[in-house]
Amino acid sequence: MFGVTKKSLLIVILFVIAIKGYANEYITCNSCKSQPEFYSKMYSKAENLVTAHGYNGDIFVANFQDAKVYAWRVSAFYRFSDFDDDPQVHIRSYLINVPGDISYSVNGIANSSLMKNLLSQDVEVPFSRFESAWDLARTSYLRKELNDWFFETHQVQSRANSVILMFGSAFNSELSGIKVRFVFADGSSILMEASKLNDNKYFFTYVPGSAIDKDDNKIPEPGDPIVGNNYGFDTLAALYDFMNRADRYYNFRYNLVNTGGGKYKKYFVTVSRE
Repeated sequence: MFGVTKKSLLIVILFVIAIKGYANEYITCNSCKSQPEFYSKMYSKAENLVTAHGYNGDIFVANFQDAKVYAWRVSAFYRFSDFDDDPQVHIRSYLINVPGDISYSVNGIANSSLMKNLLSQDVEVPFSRFESAWDLARTSYLRKELNDWFFETHQVQSRANSVILMFGSAFNSELSGIKVRFVFADGSSILMEASKLNDNKYFFTYVPGSAIDKDDNKIPEPGDPIVGNNYGFDTLAALYDFMNRADRYYNFRYNLVNTGGGKYKKYFVTVSRE
């Protein structure tokens, strides 16, 4: 009788299983800028979609921040090689024209007042709610409070729902990856990035390393070193404010250099261990 190997059995199984019907996929990638980045998102999605039945469908990748969308017709399947008993994923794809309704929704949402406001306008945070980016950089629970305040005062969720309903969208998480700058009364700022929760509500989370003071000095987060760093300030008041805040969390001393002004920062500080 004929011997049956693992490889030959899998070949028969994969051959006889009928290919399932078309299934389109819609991906949001607001960080994608170049076509290769869009392609990489498509390819990764196709790899995750393929099953023993294969995958056939159109995959759309959109950037709602820049009003860009690409579409590929994709066929993904398992195939054996001469060097491996396990099947490997193979993906065939080619660019197709984006249907008019998809282009309409992407362009409409990208050019909506909500998206323009999120991208072009800093959010001014009142002193009565949050004093400084120092607090947000070092206290995680305050970030949720800032998110809640932002959604309540700027009606982000309801405005997003209205815009998506107006233009229609087959995508999910149209705002995900959008970064918004929050500026505090002392001139310091942080970035918060949008993501979508399981209940289809958006939530803005703190972008690590984004907290800076008004002179663009990075505000240290818990665990960040401060010794050996250099900081520049336009005024002595700003310098002393930064050092007094840092003194709450670090034991250090600093050396002050007066540069005499000009187009550069007037005062520079080098932090050394006490």
